[in-house]
Amino acid sequence: PIATPTPNLAPVEDLFAQALAAYLNSDWDVVIDTLLAMRAKDPAYRAVEVDGMMYSALRNRGLKHIKSEGLLEEGLYDLSLAERFAPLDSEAEEYRGWARLYLLANSFFGVNWAEATYYFGQVYLTAPYITTDVYLKYAIASNRHGDELILADEPCDAEELYEQSLLAWVSLAAFP
Repeated sequence: PIATPTPNLAPVEDLFAQALAAYLNSDWDVVIDTLLAMRAKDPAYRAVEVDGMMYSALRNRGLKHIKSEGLLEEGLYDLSLAERFAPLDSEAEEYRGWARLYLLANSFFGVNWAEATYYFGQVYLTAPYITTDVYLKYAIASNRHGDELILADEPCDAEELYEQSLLAWVSLAAFP
């Protein structure tokens, strides 16, 4: 047998009060779970307020995932769900853009050093703390792309990449 969570049998009013208390404590997981349980019982109960709380909880949990926890995919998912309720504000859009840029850069890491260098360079300049490994990955990608240019007999271009790599290593050492 598979264990399933115990359903919340509280009346809808009690669930709303629980969600509101969790909202005031910034406990976004509890807010979302409680509002979903409430919606399963009565989709029309205080619909506008519930939608507003759900939007805020999803937005705030998404930003928490991206900003504090480095869980970019989870954060992007929450932000996309929040966007179903209302447009995202500029801060959420900014963090969503940085997370997407990091994931794009990471998709080239170890596969295409030139593209990884380019995109990690963008992340390095705009959001170096989006995850703990931006400096490291930018340094490695720049160095490996420089190695490729040496093999292609383009030492001048390689020198610039090696300098970028060293600067990223220095940044990594200064801000671990």
